[in-house]
Amino acid sequence: MSGSPWAGSTEDEGADAAQLLLSDRLPTAVVASNDLSAIGLLDCMLRAGVRVPDDLSVVGYDDSRLARLPGIDLTSVRQDVPRMAELAVRAVVQRLDSPPRRPEDVALPPQLVIRGTTSPPR
Repeated sequence: MSGSPWAGSTEDEGADAAQLLLSDRLPTAVVASNDLSAIGLLDCMLRAGVRVPDDLSVVGYDDSRLARLPGIDLTSVRQDVPRMAELAVRAVVQRLDSPPRRPEDVALPPQLVIRGTTSPPR
């Protein structure tokens, strides 16, 4: 295993985490730290006969190009990174020019993009 499987960001680390999950009672859902590790986990689960999303819902993070591929169809959390960068720069400039703002004034909430790897809770 490479590093901690619970904090991994690669396909191999996702597969390592899947192996740990398969050695115990399977949860109903997994949220990976990014789409790449979710794809590694998803691949390992499918090869082990786990029915996704019937037995296990899998969610990634990034809404990458890979998540949208028909063979993967990964549910993922999307963030508007260009808009977040714009807001961060604007907040820094405003901070230099005026009193600090509350974090909720500049927050940009993520969006869950639901695809084929999730289902309602069992």
